[in-house]
Amino acid sequence: MKAAFHVSDDGPSVFSGASILPTQYHGQRHDHRFEGERNLLFAILDDAVKCYLDYCEDRSILKRINYVEANDWIYSDKDRGPFSFVNLCETLGIDYQSLRRGLRRQRARRRAAVASRSGSFRPSAPATRVRAAAGS
Repeated sequence: MKAAFHVSDDGPSVFSGASILPTQYHGQRHDHRFEGERNLLFAILDDAVKCYLDYCEDRSILKRINYVEANDWIYSDKDRGPFSFVNLCETLGIDYQSLRRGLRRQRARRRAAVASRSGSFRPSAPATRVRAAAGS
């Protein structure tokens, strides 16, 4: 199975259109001793972004739960713990507010494309309804 996350010169493709500059992805000068940890942080961010963008309109309850969890994590302003969205972005040198704006725009474009293909707009289920269905 091929890894879903690759470090390359142009950054992960999932971040395209999400307002991340190459210098933010690679950092100014980072210590190569921490490259593994840096890749782990990017893998966490990559997974959350994929769940947020790919599952926002999915009808599968499990994928919707993943979307809600990613959405809650991305838009939480809590900065407790090393793996909070805010701290993770700051550690990687990414402006978390710009990333959030870019993700909102990208999700809106995807939703509009889905609506135009289906001929109608179906608003996504409110997060509370998904949580209730999941038993949380």
